[in-house]
Amino acid sequence: MRVLMNNHKLNMELDNIFLQKIRERIADELNQADLLRDCVLRELSRLDIAHEFTADGDETARVLMSNLKYGELDLPVFNQVLLPAAQACLSREGRFFQADFAVRDRLVTTVKQLAGWLLLSVVKDHVLAALSVTSLSQRYFDFEWVNAGGVEVLVARFIRKSPRVRQGGFDLIGDFVFFGAPLQACALSLSSDELADSIKIVFWNRLFPDALKDGGDILSKVESARLNARLFDLEQPDKEQFCEHHILALGYDESVAGSQAGFDKDQVMKRCRLELSNLSVARLCGPGQASYLHIEEASVINAVTLFFRDLQALA
Repeated sequence: MRVLMNNHKLNMELDNIFLQKIRERIADELNQADLLRDCVLRELSRLDIAHEFTADGDETARVLMSNLKYGELDLPVFNQVLLPAAQACLSREGRFFQADFAVRDRLVTTVKQLAGWLLLSVVKDHVLAALSVTSLSQRYFDFEWVNAGGVEVLVARFIRKSPRVRQGGFDLIGDFVFFGAPLQACALSLSSDELADSIKIVFWNRLFPDALKDGGDILSKVESARLNARLFDLEQPDKEQFCEHHILALGYDESVAGSQAGFDKDQVMKRCRLELSNLSVARLCGPGQASYLHIEEASVINAVTLFFRDLQALA
C-alpha cells in the first residue's frame, strides 16, 4: 500500500511539473506571436470567462488552461477564442491576409500547436495518479475504449509529450496511432508471433517509406533494432515541434471477440514491446464507464473536430 501511495505521489509531482511546462509552452507560443496573443485576449474578454488580467503570455496561458479544464461542453476556448483569434489574423480583413503563404502557414501551425498543448488540460489529474510508475516507464497502458484522438491525447499526457491530432471526417484522429483491430480481424488464422511480425512491418513502412516491405516479410534483428532507434529519435525533446510518439492500440473488437483466433492479444503486445521498447502500447478493453476527461469525450471530439475543420479553411 505504501509503494502504491508513493507511486501516486510521484506521478502527481511529475504531472504538476509537466502542467507547468505546458503553460510555459503556450506562453512561449503566444509571446512569439504578438498579434495572435492580442486577438486571443480580445476574444477572452468577450466571453466573460476571465477576470481582468495582465496581457502577457503566461497569464493568458493560465486562463486558457483553467477555462478549458473547467469549461463548458462546447469548449469555448477552442471555438470562441482560438478560432476567432486566428480568423482575425487571417481573414480578408486580417493583418496577414496579404502575407505570403509561409507566414500564414506558420500562424496556422502555431494555433494547432496551442490547441495540442491545451487539449492535455482536459485529462483528469487522478487518471494519471492511478497509474503505476512501472506503467509509465514501460509505456504500456490499459484503457477502456476511446477513439484514435483520445488514445493520442491520453498517452501524450502520460508520457509528457504534445499530442498530434487532426480532423478525420466526423472523428478526431491521432496522427501516430495505429489501430490493430482491422489487422486482427483479417488475421484470425495467424499465430501471435506472425501477427506481431505483421504489426512491425506496418510501423516499418510508416517510418521508412523509401524501403517498403510486403506484408508477409519479417524484419531481421538488425532491422528491428533500426526501427526501435527511429522511434526513439523521432520523439526527442530537441525535435519537440515535430515530435512523433508512435502508439500501437490493440484490444477489443466485436468482429474478433469470441472467435477462435490463432493469436493471443497479450502475447502480441508483449512481443511488440520486447522488440520495440520505444513504442507506446495501449490495450483497449471493452466499452465501459471510465471517465478520463473533465469534459465528456463526445463533446471534446465534436468541438475539436469542428475547430480543426474551420481552422484548415483559413490555411
